[in-house]
Amino acid sequence: MSEEIFGGDIEPGGLKNPLEIKLLISYLLSISKEKISDELLRKAILSEGLVNYFDLSQAMVEMKNSGQIIEKTENGETLISLSRENENSSAQFYKLVPLSVREKCGKAFLKILARYKSEKENSAEIVKVEGGYKVNMAVKDRNEDLLTLSLLVPDENTANQVRELFLENTSYFYSKVIEFLSRKSDE
Repeated sequence: MSEEIFGGDIEPGGLKNPLEIKLLISYLLSISKEKISDELLRKAILSEGLVNYFDLSQAMVEMKNSGQIIEKTENGETLISLSRENENSSAQFYKLVPLSVREKCGKAFLKILARYKSEKENSAEIVKVEGGYKVNMAVKDRNEDLLTLSLLVPDENTANQVRELFLENTSYFYSKVIEFLSRKSDE
């Protein structure tokens, strides 16, 4: 019964062993190459159903308390990174955790990390206006706007979809606009 309540959200092949969970955390922090919020890390791990929320939270607290994870506040945001001593344990992850878990969680983490970077580097805001919603989007490089676009859409649902698609595919969007604008007129 307690397995159903507290472990029911784990996919088959998921991690229950505290050491494996800590190694997964170490592995993901080592591939991020930069400090991230622990919310982002939790989201990546939990999105694939490979670890129970409570087990993940416990492992993270233990790693912070033991100094394996370092917390720092930068620009009002608390970020975490792997301690230098713990960087080597990410190599152990390959030996102890199934390939399917590594791949599944690694892909989810990189996707969430890319989205996080896109949101941090670019902008897409929704403003309610007369006649619908305006989605103001900007592709930026070093705080300089490379491209800005405002799109009027009829409802909030469509505005949210446009915002999501833009943030998930910012570089693709920008490259297609450049490709379209730089083609020859006789094509």
